[in-house]
Amino acid sequence: MSQIAELKERMEGLEIQMKWMPIAIMTKSRVFRLKHPILVEVEKHKDTFVAEYKPLNIIAYGQNMCEFTREFGNEFSLLWDAIACAEDKYLTDGAKELKRRMIDIVEAVVENIE
Repeated sequence: MSQIAELKERMEGLEIQMKWMPIAIMTKSRVFRLKHPILVEVEKHKDTFVAEYKPLNIIAYGQNMCEFTREFGNEFSLLWDAIACAEDKYLTDGAKELKRRMIDIVEAVVENIE
């Protein structure tokens, strides 16, 4: 067995942990410019990356970095529309806290960037 094949075999079950610190979150139709980078925990389990930002309870999956960052952007955008843009009278106390956290990290939302 070659050294490369042996190394691949040993690494197959290995979990990799890393950090992603975006200064902007992008979707197909808009960019969320952040006031400061956020710390997203990323783990690789076999062939899947899992990105988690605990303060907003966002978890995104993908086969590679492009996929999980795209999915993360979609999740962030959905949360923004459902919570940050909602009137407080329609939100629970927990949702109001989530809204405050989102507003605290987003500097600007740039629409229609395609």
